[in-house]
Amino acid sequence: MALIHPAARPSMPLSKRKFHPALCLLTGFVFILGLGLLVHLVFNLVV
Repeated sequence: MALIHPAARPSMPLSKRKFHPALCLLTGFVFILGLGLLVHLVFNLVV
């Protein structure tokens, strides 16, 4: 989780932090996929 959440490393200043666009895209994709899976599971349990 440390790779996904850069805020967990306060030693690095915000201005010096540079992200690779692919990493941001991958993180967003994983987040959306996880959220979709969670919603899917919740709806399966409720319905």
